[in-house]
Amino acid sequence: MRWSDQKARKKKVDTAVGDLSGAPQLKQARLDGPMGPLAQHVVDEYVLDYIVESVLPLHHVDVPAFRRYTDKLTAGRFAVHCRQTTGGQI
Repeated sequence: MRWSDQKARKKKVDTAVGDLSGAPQLKQARLDGPMGPLAQHVVDEYVLDYIVESVLPLHHVDVPAFRRYTDKLTAGRFAVHCRQTTGGQI
């Protein structure tokens, strides 16, 4: 794939999430999806399940690629906790 094709593809993916700047600010961030509302505690639970079931080291949550992945999935509304907090939750 050529560099210009990669750049165009990345721009298309970035705009697929949409502009959420005009979205109403809630007291607790929430995204509504096909499985119901998504809240921070649900994201935390999914991340813990992923780490434990995959038998991954805790530092996996600090890897920049994992952070970008979860940031895109949650449209930047939720944060993944650091490894120390994740370890405490386990």
